[in-house]
Amino acid sequence: MKEENKVKKIWKNRKLIMEGITNTILRDKFVEKVAEERSKICNACPRKDIEGDSCLVKGTAPCCNLCGCSLKFKLRSLSSECPDLRNNVVRHFRFRYRIIR
Repeated sequence: MKEENKVKKIWKNRKLIMEGITNTILRDKFVEKVAEERSKICNACPRKDIEGDSCLVKGTAPCCNLCGCSLKFKLRSLSSECPDLRNNVVRHFRFRYRIIR
């Protein structure tokens, strides 16, 4: 992907990215539980890029091979969805978490 297209994609998703960064810095039990559940799904996904060749931003591996997002931030951005529709568990997980708490 060209650098110009990477910048456009990052700018378009800046709110989701900031949500992930914020939730990574300000740790919350609920967010961490969601990230843990999502991580299990990502770890089993063949599109997880451990090396970082498909990351939009260098040095942010592991990332998603489809969208190029850093998994560290994507897993904690509750508004984000998996481009492969594997990881869209927040609504169901939120309901289940309220019952368990």
